[in-house]
Amino acid sequence: MKKIIFLCLILTFIIVGVIILNVLQNVNSISEIDEKSAKASVDTSTWDTSKVTIVTDTSMGYEINVPIPNGYVMSSATGETEVKTGLVIYE
Repeated sequence: MKKIIFLCLILTFIIVGVIILNVLQNVNSISEIDEKSAKASVDTSTWDTSKVTIVTDTSMGYEINVPIPNGYVMSSATGETEVKTGLVIYE
């Protein structure tokens, strides 16, 4: 009887371990997809440059084009000048 309980415990640990590994793999896959989406090129040629100024942020290791509406400026405060930390604009 003790052997059966011991084997059931080991089997339970193995199943839980496999579930955890699958969850971690899915999380990594989602992160890779999000990063690829973020790196996707945006066609800025359709942006009306009479209404926005295009600013290119390279702080994440690749270019991200950000439209800044005319009449607004980017903050120059630390932590507010990059997309990854929260780009801030104001009138």
